[in-house]
Amino acid sequence: RMEIVSFIKRFFELVEAETHSHLRPDKDIKDNQIYQTIILRSSKSNDCYLIVAILHLKSGPLQRSKRYRQSLEIIKVIKKKKELLECKQNAKVGVIIAGDLNDLPSSSPLNNFLNKNNNLNLKSAFHDEPFTVYHKFPLIFGLIFPFKGTIDYILHSTNLVVAKKLVSPRDEEVGNRGLLTEKFPSDHLNLFC
Repeated sequence: RMEIVSFIKRFFELVEAETHSHLRPDKDIKDNQIYQTIILRSSKSNDCYLIVAILHLKSGPLQRSKRYRQSLEIIKVIKKKKELLECKQNAKVGVIIAGDLNDLPSSSPLNNFLNKNNNLNLKSAFHDEPFTVYHKFPLIFGLIFPFKGTIDYILHSTNLVVAKKLVSPRDEEVGNRGLLTEKFPSDHLNLFC
């Protein structure tokens, strides 16, 4: 973690950091789920900015419509920040969105982020990732419900290039027990690029 902070301080200066609460659709009441955005300015070029959003969308198989609304809300906030920088500062702006979207690559929330019409021009740094979570949930009567898929993402604008990324483990390294093992101490794999 310190290496990341050191990297950021060496190449960027912090312009803005905000924590946002999602709004409930029925009223202008804030939800208990949040996401964070920061704006960084390149220390080498005053007209280059980076907008980074860190998020965790609502989990659960019956929450897709809520994740859909949350994704649209985040896109709206990031678009506004990007447009302000581009218009007022005549800046070049990159965007990174990272987090647990709690949905598969074919889902509507992810499609919202990757939609070319939102003018963020995002793509996934880990589009070839076979899985980021692998659970085996015990159900009643000893039945097991396995889930293995990609629900965590690092999305970036096409004006940014991934130079290196952490290679995820192969199936045989994880085994058939699922994640949260001695070798992999989390139920989600790390994504780092």
